[in-house]
Amino acid sequence: MPKVKKDNVKHLITGVNFSQKVDEYHLMNTQKKALENNMDKLKSSLKAYVQKAGTKNDTGSFIIETKNLVIEERAVKKIEPSLEKVIAQFAHKPEVISEVVKVRTYLDEEALERLLEQGTITAEEVESICDITTNYSFYVTPKEEIPEVLKSSVSSAAALRRKPMLKPKKKA
Repeated sequence: MPKVKKDNVKHLITGVNFSQKVDEYHLMNTQKKALENNMDKLKSSLKAYVQKAGTKNDTGSFIIETKNLVIEERAVKKIEPSLEKVIAQFAHKPEVISEVVKVRTYLDEEALERLLEQGTITAEEVESICDITTNYSFYVTPKEEIPEVLKSSVSSAAALRRKPMLKPKKKA
């Protein structure tokens, strides 16, 4: 496990030591999670009530008004053309279909994995075609909950990986 710097640098954060600020952050984060959980439960019951007792407006939303608030279960409509419907609607107009229907080139990750497993391509070749980025996230957890982090090389990880290595693209 990597070395952890001890809290020997005091008064860097507004005159209070680092450990106190981390403890304060951890406490607030725990309280926030509990509050969000309670809010989700309350929101679910309020939504159900508004759908049953509210007045439906011309957009399909349900509304209840109190003395100070307007409670609304909004109807959000999503309009997205369907490829199958476009082809069926404009079958007699091939010029329209050729204008609006396009074929996309995408990376077939399953085929890439299969070629790697078969030995047709090497892990080094796969590694050379991958964009690798590192993102950092801030976490504060009690010591007993910190998992052991295993280090491995990218090439061995790529060779052992069962999931696709790249995000799948939508097929068109």
